[in-house]
Amino acid sequence: MIDALATPLVALLSLLACPAPQEPPDVEASPVLEYLEKLELAERQAARGRVAQAAELYLELAEQNPDDPGLLLQAAENLAAANRYDEALPLAERALGMGVGNVTGTGLQLARYLAEAGRKDEAIAWIERVLIARYDNRTSLAEDSAFRSLRDDPRFRKLTGMLPEGELDRVAGWSFDLDHLVEEIHRMHADTTQPGRSPEFLARVEDLRQRVPELSDDRMGVEVQKLMVLLGDGHSSVQPVPGGRFSFAMLPVRVYFFSDGLFVIEGRNGTEDLVGSRIVTLGGRTAADLRQGLADLVSRDNEQQILWLGPLYLIGAEPLRALGCEEKEGGFEIVVEDQDGVARKRVLTPGRPYRSGRLTAPDRPRGDRPTPLWLTDPENPFWMQDLPDLDALYVQVNQIGDGRRETLDRFAGRVRETLAEGGATHLVLDLRHNNGGNNFLIWPLVRTVAWFQESDSGNTVHVLTGRSTFSACQNLLNYLTRVCGVVVAGEPSSSRPIFVGESTQVRLPWSGLNISISSRYWQDSFPWDRRQWIAPRIPVRLSSSDYFGNRDPVMEAVAAVIERDLPVGN
Repeated sequence: MIDALATPLVALLSLLACPAPQEPPDVEASPVLEYLEKLELAERQAARGRVAQAAELYLELAEQNPDDPGLLLQAAENLAAANRYDEALPLAERALGMGVGNVTGTGLQLARYLAEAGRKDEAIAWIERVLIARYDNRTSLAEDSAFRSLRDDPRFRKLTGMLPEGELDRVAGWSFDLDHLVEEIHRMHADTTQPGRSPEFLARVEDLRQRVPELSDDRMGVEVQKLMVLLGDGHSSVQPVPGGRFSFAMLPVRVYFFSDGLFVIEGRNGTEDLVGSRIVTLGGRTAADLRQGLADLVSRDNEQQILWLGPLYLIGAEPLRALGCEEKEGGFEIVVEDQDGVARKRVLTPGRPYRSGRLTAPDRPRGDRPTPLWLTDPENPFWMQDLPDLDALYVQVNQIGDGRRETLDRFAGRVRETLAEGGATHLVLDLRHNNGGNNFLIWPLVRTVAWFQESDSGNTVHVLTGRSTFSACQNLLNYLTRVCGVVVAGEPSSSRPIFVGESTQVRLPWSGLNISISSRYWQDSFPWDRRQWIAPRIPVRLSSSDYFGNRDPVMEAVAAVIERDLPVGN
């Protein structure tokens, strides 16, 4: 009886000890909440194009929170959008001086306003500031209609790299371009050791200037490329865009460095029968000599880039001449050896340039094996396929960028959904075709891989890399190895973990030669990381018999590790 009465008694005592909840007092709203509500309202007004109202709100917010100069910049940009430039200028100055904002974007807009308002000195001062901040396309400023009133000003002409008035002969034109190139390297190149200011580099420029009369324009393009190699990174290079003064003539074959030699992998215009043959000599030079000579021609972060990009130079007529290859009957003699050891000779005549893209499946495979997975769709930016026999999901990402039908962010989400629904315990991420893109788009992939590993301690991730795993893809690889502890298989990557990058485009004013200059210092690894590449835990290189036999030795090695549950670590 006592126990039966105890329960209601305890309940009653609990109610007495814990009085019913009271309504919260009607207090004044928190200043922090008011601030956040005003911030949200300002963002909404700006998004709706109500820039004047947004500017006023941002100014009020900046008074409330003077520690955030970003609010000043937001106010300035909205005032500028409302054509209230006189009010925008001092705010932009203050914000930029406090270290926020994009000088090249905001500063250029202000320079345009000042020029159109007839305030030439202020406009030129802002243009100079924009260029110091590494504005990419210097020569485009001269064509900007907002600056038409400045085109006769000597200061503006010099700042924007405008050609002198009147016709320049070829020697003077190339001399102007070499000066412009040196200026742009000094302005843009991000290597803190400043190789573009070294005595060797400047001496080579002067030597080339003296040789202009004896060199063709095509050869000048190659010699400029040799200068870019001296900068010591993989992004600073000549971009061979046909047209104008340049032919960039190419041989009608594609070649590739396999582990067992240099081979013809594609033929056109009657050279199809050479596919699958090993190159013994080209233009009288052995394949080994050619590979050694490529060190002077190929811009690179490491030697993998010679394997990746070197074949493009070996089918260019002018690079072959620069390598000392002899010409014969209007072309270059190639001596090849087929798989039976039978040697043949052929003269390859240079012709119009063509696009030489990613490695594709062989046109004439040996045997009846199907095309290996990694070569089935290399031009697709990203795709995936279940591998039920391995309890794995295969994901190929061929660019750090969005596709036409799907963003990389959304694709990473689909990968996560597929892994969650399918329950695979292994993820194979293939980056062998991926030569970079937009560094700011890597994070959805990093988060997906991290989530997969954290969701189950038995899950594994293998990342396949190769000679064209480069640039933004290198930064992705950095984080996958550092944060996620993935197992890397294949060949070493083609960038350093810490590298000078970014393909900032420069067009030489007289010749029209297109140049890329590395203008950003990417440090997405440990500060003391001096590695030339990220080496694979599972090292596998592709041989000619693998390629022409439709075998993927990297995937085969990873499959063996998965099937045998080998503890390879990371």
